[in-house]
Amino acid sequence: TILAVVVGYEGVLPVFRGHLMRYLAIGDEGFGLLFSIGSIAGLTSVVFGGQLIDRWGPRRVIRICLVGVGCGMLILAFGGAHFLSFAIAVGVSGLFTAPIFIAISAYLAKLFPQHRRRVISLNLASASLGGMMFPIAAEGLLYLSRASSSVSFAQVLHLPFLLSAAILIAGSFLYRGKRAPADAAPVGETRPAAW
Repeated sequence: TILAVVVGYEGVLPVFRGHLMRYLAIGDEGFGLLFSIGSIAGLTSVVFGGQLIDRWGPRRVIRICLVGVGCGMLILAFGGAHFLSFAIAVGVSGLFTAPIFIAISAYLAKLFPQHRRRVISLNLASASLGGMMFPIAAEGLLYLSRASSSVSFAQVLHLPFLLSAAILIAGSFLYRGKRAPADAAPVGETRPAAW
């Protein structure tokens, strides 16, 4: 759940709107296009997300999506003040953000079959914490860049994305999750007894 919260760190970008537009030298059209790319990529991936979960299982999809979002954040961290880098990064992250939330819900439903509604509701509530915390954090970062001459907007923009990417990519390798009952063996099959 903590990793799912970090996935939503891109929610700071609208808070940075004015500063980001000046930093990237774009207008309203460019800013709107930036977020349209992420939405289109997310919509595209939702179509295939359920099929991938059925084929590979939710745990594998979660790990792949953590790496995908982490790679998008790495592009944001090292892309500099280039609109194209930001557009690619937002698109890459958008491709993997929607499937990860579908996979987490599917995984929790399988892990707690008796309490599906409760655990999915708790997961959605905890993931929404990032939606509340990150804008506040973004305001604090903007204040820091204004209050200290040694801290630039580029630093408060890029460094947290680097940290978030490191957390997500490391988490993808560390995350193994408990085997959900439905993952133990496909329906109608039994596992051979261990000798």
